[in-house]
Amino acid sequence: MPGGASRSYRFRPARPRAQTFTAAATARSETFKVRPIDTVGAGDGFAAGHLAATLTDGTLQDRFDQAAAVGALVTTGSGDLIAMPSARELADFRAAHTR
Repeated sequence: MPGGASRSYRFRPARPRAQTFTAAATARSETFKVRPIDTVGAGDGFAAGHLAATLTDGTLQDRFDQAAAVGALVTTGSGDLIAMPSARELADFRAAHTR
């Protein structure tokens, strides 16, 4: 973990949002409306988005929002790795979908 800190999570998928808990905080993911083409890889995208935000020391809420955005974006293409968004594509998507 960044800074040598260990983190413990409980994760609960819930519709329409995922939710996670730590000893100090709770976060519910943002929701994103997309037109899915292929849902293969949505979970991988969620995990990749969460990991990337964790490695850049994002807050619990930042990590979950980014995870949800990547998971949503992956469904807009075919396959999992091919549809994985670049950092720029993710930033543009999140900016266009900010409430």
